[in-house]
Amino acid sequence: GEKPYKCQLCDYACGNLANLKRHGRIHSGDKPFQCSLCSYSCNQSMNLKRHMLRHTGEKPFQCRDCSYTTGHWDNYKRHQKIHGHTAES
Repeated sequence: GEKPYKCQLCDYACGNLANLKRHGRIHSGDKPFQCSLCSYSCNQSMNLKRHMLRHTGEKPFQCRDCSYTTGHWDNYKRHQKIHGHTAES
């Protein structure tokens, strides 16, 4: 698709202003999302949600072939390859 919004500090380009603003935090070092339970802070809300799983112990991704569970989608996808699956299959 078209990517009219371009970062002035690197080659990043995107399709909407909100994504460009979020990207800008990489360069500014701004970390507006802070954990209420520890000193962790980050530049994207999704990273904070993922971090909070460390405190709650929640592991929403469960393997259908064995007892493996994880709180992280990337780990789940990697694990599924052990069984010869893609994460979507």
